[in-house]
Amino acid sequence: MKNLRMYFSLRGKYGGIYALVGRALFSYLVQLPGVHQVYRALYKKRVQGVIKRRYPVLPKSVNIETFNICNGACVMCPYGQMTRPKVKMSMELFKKIVDELHAYGVKSVTPSFYSEPFLDPDIFDRIKYLKEKKMRVKIFTNASILDNDKIEKLL
Repeated sequence: MKNLRMYFSLRGKYGGIYALVGRALFSYLVQLPGVHQVYRALYKKRVQGVIKRRYPVLPKSVNIETFNICNGACVMCPYGQMTRPKVKMSMELFKKIVDELHAYGVKSVTPSFYSEPFLDPDIFDRIKYLKEKKMRVKIFTNASILDNDKIEKLL
């Protein structure tokens, strides 16, 4: 125990010197031709790992605007000020997008954005396709046109 205390007291007293010598030795070794390539490869792999863990390439959840028509007038929604054409995404394009997202590991899809999803005549086919791909489906609705039939289909 006495030796351990002495080690830490010396380390504290001379720690800066050891750190400088260590850094200088490390800098010298890293510049050696064979060591330099190995160090760069390991460093690159470590940086890529950190980036991949902290910033995944794709999000795990995605909104797909399959239909951009809404019957609501919600005060917080910009839909009323939008001047773009009102269109419906084809089922073929929807499936292509979902297949690509599934391949990249996206786990959850919301098939609407600034719209009422239940105005889309294909919404239940879209939900079924997402479920076949084992993807989680999120629906944001004003529920104004939900009836018992639609609720039963959702369950």
